[in-house]
Amino acid sequence: MRRCIYGVLHPRACSRSDRAMYRVIITFSLLVVCCFLSSQTLFAQLNRQQHYDSLKALLPEITDNYGRGVVLGQLSDIVLHYNPKESYGYATQLIDLAKRLKDDSLQMLGEFRAANARAVVSHLQPSLQHARRGEAHAKTIGQDRLRLELLLLQGSILENMLRRDSALMIYKKSRVLAERINNMRGVTRADHGWARTMMHKGDANWHRDSAYAV
Repeated sequence: MRRCIYGVLHPRACSRSDRAMYRVIITFSLLVVCCFLSSQTLFAQLNRQQHYDSLKALLPEITDNYGRGVVLGQLSDIVLHYNPKESYGYATQLIDLAKRLKDDSLQMLGEFRAANARAVVSHLQPSLQHARRGEAHAKTIGQDRLRLELLLLQGSILENMLRRDSALMIYKKSRVLAERINNMRGVTRADHGWARTMMHKGDANWHRDSAYAV
Protein backbone atom coordinates (compact mmCIF):
# COMPACT_ATOMS: atom_id res chain seq x y z
CA MET A 1 0.00 0.00 0.00
CA ARG A 2 2.83 2.42 0.84
CA ARG A 3 4.35 1.77 -2.55
CA CYS A 4 1.03 2.67 -4.15
CA ILE A 5 0.57 5.89 -2.19
CA TYR A 6 4.07 7.09 -3.00
CA GLY A 7 3.61 5.88 -6.54
CA VAL A 8 0.40 7.80 -7.23
CA LEU A 9 2.13 9.78 -9.93
CA HIS A 10 3.16 6.50 -11.51
CA PRO A 11 -0.04 4.39 -11.46
CA ARG A 12 1.69 1.38 -12.99
CA ALA A 13 3.61 0.97 -9.72
CA CYS A 14 0.31 0.17 -7.97
CA SER A 15 -1.65 -3.01 -8.24
CA ARG A 16 -5.34 -2.84 -9.14
CA SER A 17 -6.36 -3.67 -5.57
CA ASP A 18 -4.04 -0.99 -4.19
CA ARG A 19 -5.55 1.61 -6.50
CA ALA A 20 -9.06 0.57 -5.48
CA MET A 21 -8.14 0.84 -1.79
CA TYR A 22 -6.58 4.25 -2.40
CA ARG A 23 -9.80 5.47 -4.05
CA VAL A 24 -11.81 4.23 -1.07
CA ILE A 25 -9.54 6.15 1.35
CA ILE A 26 -9.77 9.35 -0.71
CA THR A 27 -13.55 9.07 -1.02
CA PHE A 28 -13.93 8.46 2.72
CA SER A 29 -11.68 11.45 3.48
CA LEU A 30 -13.73 13.69 1.23
CA LEU A 31 -16.93 12.52 2.90
CA VAL A 32 -15.48 13.34 6.32
CA VAL A 33 -14.51 16.84 5.14
CA CYS A 34 -17.95 17.42 3.58
CA CYS A 35 -19.71 16.27 6.75
CA PHE A 36 -17.54 18.59 8.84
CA LEU A 37 -18.26 21.59 6.60
CA SER A 38 -21.98 20.80 6.59
CA SER A 39 -22.05 20.57 10.37
CA GLN A 40 -20.23 23.92 10.63
CA THR A 41 -22.78 25.54 8.29
CA LEU A 42 -25.68 24.03 10.21
CA PHE A 43 -24.16 25.18 13.51
CA ALA A 44 -23.81 28.73 12.17
CA GLN A 45 -27.42 28.70 10.96
CA LEU A 46 -28.63 27.46 14.34
CA ASN A 47 -26.64 30.17 16.11
CA ARG A 48 -28.09 32.80 13.77
CA GLN A 49 -31.62 31.51 14.35
CA GLN A 50 -31.15 31.45 18.13
CA HIS A 51 -29.77 35.00 18.06
CA TYR A 52 -32.71 36.13 15.93
CA ASP A 53 -35.26 34.43 18.22
CA SER A 54 -33.74 35.97 21.35
CA LEU A 55 -33.65 39.47 19.84
CA LYS A 56 -37.21 39.18 18.54
CA ALA A 57 -38.43 38.05 21.96
CA LEU A 58 -36.55 40.90 23.60
CA LEU A 59 -37.90 43.62 21.32
CA PRO A 60 -41.34 44.14 22.99
CA GLU A 61 -39.67 44.42 26.40
CA ILE A 62 -37.27 47.23 25.46
CA THR A 63 -38.41 50.56 26.86
CA ASP A 64 -35.36 52.58 25.81
CA ASN A 65 -36.01 53.95 22.31
CA TYR A 66 -32.36 54.01 21.27
CA GLY A 67 -31.87 50.40 22.40
CA ARG A 68 -35.01 49.41 20.50
CA GLY A 69 -33.58 51.04 17.39
CA VAL A 70 -30.31 49.15 17.71
CA VAL A 71 -32.17 45.83 18.02
CA LEU A 72 -34.34 46.63 14.99
CA GLY A 73 -31.15 47.24 13.01
CA GLN A 74 -29.67 43.93 14.16
CA LEU A 75 -32.84 42.02 13.26
CA SER A 76 -32.86 43.61 9.80
CA ASP A 77 -29.25 42.55 9.26
CA ILE A 78 -29.74 38.96 10.47
CA VAL A 79 -32.56 38.15 8.02
CA LEU A 80 -31.24 40.22 5.10
CA HIS A 81 -30.31 37.29 2.83
CA TYR A 82 -33.00 34.88 4.07
CA ASN A 83 -36.05 37.12 4.19
CA PRO A 84 -35.37 40.51 2.51
CA LYS A 85 -39.01 41.54 2.92
CA GLU A 86 -38.86 41.07 6.68
CA SER A 87 -35.47 42.77 6.74
CA TYR A 88 -36.97 45.80 5.01
CA GLY A 89 -39.85 45.81 7.49
CA TYR A 90 -37.46 46.07 10.44
CA ALA A 91 -35.49 48.78 8.63
CA THR A 92 -38.57 50.91 7.98
CA GLN A 93 -39.63 50.53 11.63
CA LEU A 94 -36.18 51.81 12.57
CA ILE A 95 -36.49 54.77 10.17
CA ASP A 96 -39.91 55.70 11.59
CA LEU A 97 -38.54 55.51 15.13
CA ALA A 98 -35.52 57.63 14.21
CA LYS A 99 -37.73 60.28 12.63
CA ARG A 100 -39.86 60.49 15.78
CA LEU A 101 -36.73 60.81 17.90
CA LYS A 102 -35.00 63.11 15.37
CA ASP A 103 -31.95 60.91 15.74
CA ASP A 104 -29.54 61.10 12.78
CA SER A 105 -27.48 58.08 13.85
CA LEU A 106 -30.51 55.79 14.01
CA GLN A 107 -31.91 57.11 10.74
CA MET A 108 -28.53 56.62 9.08
CA LEU A 109 -28.55 52.99 10.24
CA GLY A 110 -32.16 52.47 9.18
CA GLU A 111 -31.58 53.89 5.71
CA PHE A 112 -28.48 51.69 5.33
CA ARG A 113 -30.41 48.55 6.30
CA ALA A 114 -33.31 49.52 4.04
CA ALA A 115 -30.97 50.20 1.10
CA ASN A 116 -29.41 46.75 1.45
CA ALA A 117 -32.80 45.04 1.78
CA ARG A 118 -34.04 46.70 -1.43
CA ALA A 119 -30.79 46.00 -3.28
CA VAL A 120 -30.93 42.27 -2.47
CA VAL A 121 -34.21 41.96 -4.41
CA SER A 122 -32.99 44.31 -7.19
CA HIS A 123 -35.32 47.19 -6.29
CA LEU A 124 -32.58 49.55 -7.33
CA GLN A 125 -34.26 52.95 -7.40
CA PRO A 126 -35.71 52.67 -3.86
CA SER A 127 -32.38 51.26 -2.70
CA LEU A 128 -30.54 54.25 -4.19
CA GLN A 129 -32.90 56.68 -2.47
CA HIS A 130 -32.35 55.02 0.91
CA ALA A 131 -28.58 54.99 0.38
CA ARG A 132 -28.52 58.69 -0.50
CA ARG A 133 -30.58 59.63 2.54
CA GLY A 134 -28.40 57.46 4.76
CA GLU A 135 -25.25 59.07 3.41
CA ALA A 136 -26.64 62.54 4.09
CA HIS A 137 -27.29 61.62 7.72
CA ALA A 138 -23.84 60.03 8.01
CA LYS A 139 -22.26 63.22 6.68
CA THR A 140 -24.26 65.32 9.15
CA ILE A 141 -22.95 63.43 12.17
CA GLY A 142 -19.44 62.81 10.80
CA GLN A 143 -19.82 59.02 10.65
CA ASP A 144 -17.30 58.51 7.86
CA ARG A 145 -17.00 54.74 8.08
CA LEU A 146 -20.68 54.10 7.36
CA ARG A 147 -20.77 57.01 4.94
CA LEU A 148 -18.11 55.21 2.90
CA GLU A 149 -20.20 52.03 2.87
CA LEU A 150 -23.23 54.00 1.71
CA LEU A 151 -21.23 55.68 -1.05
CA LEU A 152 -19.86 52.36 -2.30
CA LEU A 153 -23.39 50.94 -2.22
CA GLN A 154 -24.60 53.88 -4.31
CA GLY A 155 -21.82 53.25 -6.81
CA SER A 156 -22.77 49.60 -7.12
CA ILE A 157 -26.46 50.43 -7.54
CA LEU A 158 -25.78 53.07 -10.21
CA GLU A 159 -23.47 50.65 -11.99
CA ASN A 160 -26.23 48.02 -12.07
CA MET A 161 -28.70 50.64 -13.30
CA LEU A 162 -26.24 51.27 -16.19
CA ARG A 163 -25.86 54.88 -15.03
CA ARG A 164 -22.13 54.52 -15.43
CA ASP A 165 -21.07 58.17 -15.50
CA SER A 166 -22.86 58.72 -12.18
CA ALA A 167 -21.32 55.53 -10.81
CA LEU A 168 -17.83 56.75 -11.76
CA MET A 169 -18.38 60.03 -9.93
CA ILE A 170 -19.51 58.18 -6.79
CA TYR A 171 -16.57 55.76 -6.90
CA LYS A 172 -14.16 58.71 -7.17
CA LYS A 173 -15.90 60.37 -4.23
CA SER A 174 -15.66 57.10 -2.29
CA ARG A 175 -11.94 56.87 -2.97
CA VAL A 176 -11.28 60.40 -1.72
CA LEU A 177 -13.16 59.67 1.52
CA ALA A 178 -11.44 56.28 1.95
CA GLU A 179 -8.02 57.90 1.56
CA ARG A 180 -8.91 60.64 4.02
CA ILE A 181 -9.89 58.18 6.74
CA ASN A 182 -7.00 55.84 5.85
CA ASN A 183 -9.29 52.95 4.90
CA MET A 184 -7.16 51.05 2.38
CA ARG A 185 -9.76 48.35 1.86
CA GLY A 186 -12.21 51.11 0.95
CA VAL A 187 -9.66 52.57 -1.49
CA THR A 188 -9.32 49.18 -3.17
CA ARG A 189 -13.09 48.67 -3.37
CA ALA A 190 -13.56 52.13 -4.86
CA ASP A 191 -10.77 51.49 -7.40
CA HIS A 192 -12.26 48.16 -8.39
CA GLY A 193 -15.71 49.69 -8.82
CA TRP A 194 -14.27 52.50 -10.95
CA ALA A 195 -12.23 50.12 -13.11
CA ARG A 196 -15.11 47.68 -13.53
CA THR A 197 -17.43 50.48 -14.62
CA MET A 198 -14.84 51.86 -17.07
CA MET A 199 -14.35 48.38 -18.50
CA HIS A 200 -18.10 47.99 -19.04
CA LYS A 201 -18.13 51.37 -20.76
CA GLY A 202 -15.53 50.00 -23.15
CA ASP A 203 -12.87 52.50 -22.12
CA ALA A 204 -9.41 51.30 -23.16
CA ASN A 205 -7.80 53.01 -20.14
CA TRP A 206 -9.78 51.15 -17.46
CA HIS A 207 -6.66 49.23 -16.35
CA ARG A 208 -4.75 52.40 -15.42
CA ASP A 209 -6.41 52.97 -12.06
CA SER A 210 -4.24 52.27 -9.00
CA ALA A 211 -5.93 49.00 -8.11
CA TYR A 212 -4.82 47.42 -11.40
CA ALA A 213 -1.48 49.13 -11.92
CA VAL A 214 1.55 46.85 -11.65
